[in-house]
Amino acid sequence: METQTRILVCVTGMSPQVVTETVHALAKRTPPWVPHEVHLITTRKGAQNARLRLLSADPGWFERLRRDEKLPPILFGEEQIHVIRDAQDRELDDIRDDEDNDSAANTIADLIRRLTAEPHTELHASIAGGRKTMGYLLGAAMSLYGRPQDRLSHVLVSAQYEAHPEFFYPTASSRVITALGPTGDALDCRDARVWLGDIPFVRLRQLLPAQVLAQHLSYADLVALANRNLGAEDWTLDLESNRLRMGAAEVALSPREAGVLVLLAACTARGRGIRCPVSNAGTDGEWAHEAREAIVHSFGHGALSSAFDNWLQDGPDHKAGFEQALSRLRRTLKSALGCCMADPIDNAAPGRRGRQRAYALRLPSSQFHLTTHRNLP
Repeated sequence: METQTRILVCVTGMSPQVVTETVHALAKRTPPWVPHEVHLITTRKGAQNARLRLLSADPGWFERLRRDEKLPPILFGEEQIHVIRDAQDRELDDIRDDEDNDSAANTIADLIRRLTAEPHTELHASIAGGRKTMGYLLGAAMSLYGRPQDRLSHVLVSAQYEAHPEFFYPTASSRVITALGPTGDALDCRDARVWLGDIPFVRLRQLLPAQVLAQHLSYADLVALANRNLGAEDWTLDLESNRLRMGAAEVALSPREAGVLVLLAACTARGRGIRCPVSNAGTDGEWAHEAREAIVHSFGHGALSSAFDNWLQDGPDHKAGFEQALSRLRRTLKSALGCCMADPIDNAAPGRRGRQRAYALRLPSSQFHLTTHRNLP
């Protein structure tokens, strides 16, 4: 079995100690989890602080930790420090407004996307450092991209040592520092305790198919696409114009597509899918009656558009006509909603004829609405 590449990702502000504290805590686990790589997401000032405190020859706290705890080589250098940049590609000193927050979100999300693209990696992300929004955004990115092998955590340190600029990890031998505050008490770093709390998170990666996982998208676009797949946006169909609104997206449907959509929504509302017509030619009167009844029962007679109702009454080749309209509706919806949209039409709904395939809309009935210039009785 191929060895997994273990990668630790941290967000920090002006306290790079989060990195050494987390590596220490992971190495002390049973069994130990020692990263092969460490990646740090921070601001320009945070990056400078990390270089001087963690990576320099003196004090060089990251290498000190590795030597003191006899850890194997860990890849962590300038290239593994990722500085948040704004829309003009300028390094940010801090996160002060909405634009800075968007830049942080995009940087964090894209790094997690790239690190999870390789199947033989195992990510551990720590939300302990940086601005609170940075920790949240790292957790959100892990929800969007995280795989079963990936983990999320928060590191906690004994109160006297927390946020102390001279504390980096519990040392094996005595190392005395002065406590913060007016008392100026002496503290021994070897007496400190570090806890690593695992944070369960919801994994939504299955909502983002390969096309999305392979491209750089903004964090806001990722959230919008995931929300669509979760059915978090209402759909509103205008029966006069046959235009369908889905959150911010809007699409024009043909009269036949609009009719099929209303039929599928009606079947969803009544909790029973509509079967595909069985005849290849001629009139399937029972199917037409079932379809008309489902629409009228759920939405009233006003929801029967003239074009679709006439097609039901004429009955020419219902099977081919229905399947063709269904296929076109699927393509139209998925094109409008984006390439990550799961199939919006459920073809596994229970039919009334044994195993015969039945169809319904994969959307809660409370989130489908009809509007028209005429009143729906």
